[in-house]
Amino acid sequence: MNLHSWYKQLQGLEKEFICPTHPKICGALVQGTFAENKLDFWTTKQYLQKYHLFWSMIMQLHNQRNQTIKENYGQDKNLVRERNNSLDCLLSSRKLLFDLHGFTVKGALCQRYQISYGEQ
Repeated sequence: MNLHSWYKQLQGLEKEFICPTHPKICGALVQGTFAENKLDFWTTKQYLQKYHLFWSMIMQLHNQRNQTIKENYGQDKNLVRERNNSLDCLLSSRKLLFDLHGFTVKGALCQRYQISYGEQ
């Protein structure tokens, strides 16, 4: 293979795989993989396609996890709050005890603020 065709193939791979839709693929990865595959265009292309698919699946799982955390956060926070007695009951006994286990630090501070100032 002559230098011109090798260079054109490498440029084609870079043009196809180095873009916003492939955020984990950079020029060094394309060039290094192309060199490791002894300048074999199709083997390199297959590898980069699998690499992109792999990272796409990982990013999708991370996004699903983050979305699930956001959706469940309100439910978890409510469950933790319900575990405590209502404020009226506690005020009548003059004993303010709260179980903050299960809250995040931010959630515990928000709960404390809401109890102190009566804001929801």
